[in-house]
Amino acid sequence: MYSVNDVLAVGPESCYYTNDRYSITPFGRKYEIILNLELGNIGFYEPRGKDRIVASGYQAPNGINTSPDGRYLYVASSRHQYITVFERKSDNYLNEVQVLKVHFDSSDAPYSDVDIQQVLMDDGTLVSGSSVASFYNNKMLIGTVVDKMAYCEIKNT
Repeated sequence: MYSVNDVLAVGPESCYYTNDRYSITPFGRKYEIILNLELGNIGFYEPRGKDRIVASGYQAPNGINTSPDGRYLYVASSRHQYITVFERKSDNYLNEVQVLKVHFDSSDAPYSDVDIQQVLMDDGTLVSGSSVASFYNNKMLIGTVVDKMAYCEIKNT
């Protein structure tokens, strides 16, 4: 763990995390951005020092979340408009299975078979600069880059 951007707990003592960059120096970080290098990765941590990189070669991997059944991981890029879908292997390594291009202004989106729903609309009064959300049991916790967190109960209609 050296440039952690987001963390996803998948067990009481284990988690996936995204390293959005490879370099830890200010010069190296700028170099990666300017040259659009794909040096970011996804790591897996479990107790007893078992920390390892399970997928690499991504540009600025950012938010990370899982499907409700835990079979798939979704990783958003902070530099591009796409979400990479990974299948979890039994050893917790990841297999890339799909890249979803996110462009909400198109009526003929290539991800038409994916159920994307807006569950919260806010003008910044409740929470500002949201960067991650975690949904469980009709409850959602929203995190931000620089502000407070928000807790919401989602009512199905």
